Amino acid sequence: MWPLAIPSGIARICFGIRRRKLIKLREKFFEQNGGVLLKQKIKSQGSHDIMTLYSSEQLRKATDNYSEGKIIGNGAYGVIYKGILLDKRVVAIKKSKLVDATQAEQFINELMILTQVIHRNVVRLLGFCLEEEVPTLVYEFVSNNTLILE
Repeated sequence: MWPLAIPSGIARICFGIRRRKLIKLREKFFEQNGGVLLKQKIKSQGSHDIMTLYSSEQLRKATDNYSEGKIIGNGAYGVIYKGILLDKRVVAIKKSKLVDATQAEQFINELMILTQVIHRNVVRLLGFCLEEEVPTLVYEFVSNNTLILE
C-alpha cells in the first residue's frame, strides 16, 4: 500500500500545479482581452443582464473542442462554429483571430454597443468569453441564411 501512495501523491501534486497554471493563464487572458475594463463598464452602466460571460470550458464543450466539423464559416476576423450550449440552445460561436492587446479598449467598447443592438435584421450577440488568447463571441444561431459576422 505504501509504494502506491507515493505515485498517487505525486500525481495529485502535478495535477494541482497544472490546474493552478491554467487558472492563472485564463486570468491573464481575461485581463489582456479587456475583462477588467468590461467589468467596470458593466458596473457603471448597470447593465448586468445584457450579456453572458461564458467560460472557455463551456464553449469547448459546445463546439466539441472547436471541431472542424462544427465550422460554419470563416471571416476576415475569425472562424465561426455552430455550438450547442448545456441548455440545448444552438448558437454561433466566433473565435477571433489574434488580436493586438492594445485594441482591448476598442473591442470592449464595440462589445458594449453590440449587446445593446436589438433589431430583426441583426444577429444578436448573446455573450462572450475572454479566458482564451483571443476573445470569443457567442451569437444567436440563424439557420438557412447567409450571415457575415465581422
